[in-house]
Amino acid sequence: MPRNVLYIDDDEATRALVSRGLGREGISVVAVKDGETGLKALASQEAGKEFDVVAVDLYMPGMTGIETA
Repeated sequence: MPRNVLYIDDDEATRALVSRGLGREGISVVAVKDGETGLKALASQEAGKEFDVVAVDLYMPGMTGIETA
């Protein structure tokens, strides 16, 4: 089971819902609002944390999920 997840979604309510749900299962979630921020988190591996899974919303303004992937 993944322990560290990067979740990229432009919708604040969805980010909060996913973060809470996964957090209840003991999964650490870094949730960011757009593809650019997500790519920066991946590049820095969020202060040394390696992500097991990256989940990204496909339909975001600016950089879409497909472009981010």
